[in-house]
Amino acid sequence: MHSTNKLKILFDRSENSKWYQMLEETTARGTQLFEHIKKYIHNRLEYVQLSIAEKISLIISNYIALLLCLLLTLVSLTLFGMALAFMLAEITGKYYWGFLIVTIIYLLGVLGLWKMRKKWIQMPVLNYLLVEILNKKENEKDS
Repeated sequence: MHSTNKLKILFDRSENSKWYQMLEETTARGTQLFEHIKKYIHNRLEYVQLSIAEKISLIISNYIALLLCLLLTLVSLTLFGMALAFMLAEITGKYYWGFLIVTIIYLLGVLGLWKMRKKWIQMPVLNYLLVEILNKKENEKDS
């Protein structure tokens, strides 16, 4: 009889029983924990999105600045080439010789740039991107 009373007390689901109160507390704590985990995951995803947006905007802004510098350099080289062509035209006596010589100089420059593109263009761009991405990861580890 004594054991049935213990079982009856153990499985008593009335709101006054200790077992029911412990179950309610555990459920409430589990719900709180679940909500905290949900908030943490949401905040972490938002942080990752902001971090990616920051990296992309930094890279794009640097490339826009680079493109503007290249455009100004191209305009300067064009004007310099025209001035050189007119100067060579006075020396040679014919306009076409001056412009032909400047064109050959430009073509040699393009061929040299094409030959050295990996060393002068691809590797610096790759290094820049890796430094930007890895530098940000190191800063995240420090935080």
